[in-house]
Amino acid sequence: MSVISVKETASSGSERQNERTLEIRHEFNREFVVQTNSSSDDEMVIKKANGIPRVGDGLGNGTAALCMEVNPVRDSENINTWRVTAAYRYRESDPNDKPTTEFIAGKVEQPPSVRSGLIYEERPIHNDIYGNPIVNSVGEMFGERPSVRHAIPWVEVTRFENDNNGNITSAQWANTINSDFFWGCVAGQVKLEDIHATRFAMQTGGGWFYYWKVTYVLHFCKEGWNKRIIDAGMNELADLLTYYPGSERLVVGRVKDGTKTEILDSKKRAVMNPVRLDGKGHPLSDKALPSHILEFECMNGLYFNWLNLPNLRMTL
Repeated sequence: MSVISVKETASSGSERQNERTLEIRHEFNREFVVQTNSSSDDEMVIKKANGIPRVGDGLGNGTAALCMEVNPVRDSENINTWRVTAAYRYRESDPNDKPTTEFIAGKVEQPPSVRSGLIYEERPIHNDIYGNPIVNSVGEMFGERPSVRHAIPWVEVTRFENDNNGNITSAQWANTINSDFFWGCVAGQVKLEDIHATRFAMQTGGGWFYYWKVTYVLHFCKEGWNKRIIDAGMNELADLLTYYPGSERLVVGRVKDGTKTEILDSKKRAVMNPVRLDGKGHPLSDKALPSHILEFECMNGLYFNWLNLPNLRMTL
């Protein structure tokens, strides 16, 4: 035989899963370079070289993959060099596969487990339970906003899910709120706080099978999850003073370009601390008036019913 050397140069693999049966089909290729000292060698000589897999050989790593094809191709630039690809495939079916797929299907069909409870956080408050603004005895805001212990209801739903070919899509749900009616709550009251999962693997004669244990964590807020901030600042929108000739009337209007001016205290000096505003760019005319609260939408809304979670109801 004129073969001088056989060297394995590369290996690669992939897997595909049947969405209905969850069966994983593995494909694996090994590549070799064969050097000869004769240009008259043919494919049969190369296939019989020591170190080149034979059709029917196992992969040799404890799996059930078998060599299905051996394809030698002469190098286009060197007639004494051959490149060989050995293609391995797992058997299409195996008696051991059925119990595995039935086990996983049974897991996926199990009812999810549900946990619920409360967590607490300190939140600043602006009004008491009667709607009165929280101010000091002269009607001014406190330097440090008072806060109360606020309860946040939460629900955890845990279930088994199919592998979905290994695709992980939880990122698209991160930091989202419900865009529609969900579990008895109107849009914006439910936040998907977290999704975490563990992937399980089972091996049979037909390869590896996978499934996930996934937990969804939902937080609830009656007021919704928009960001709420007291309207306050050290500047106000400037007014445009208009005099009409021959008249003592003075018309006050808003400057259209949004020009700002410093807010002055009773001594006509620029204030040193933020002053509560009325929501229209001016200081509150009466310090006893309730603060104006600005709301900002900071989380995207998604249709939570797409998650196919159990049909529960949360009373807020």
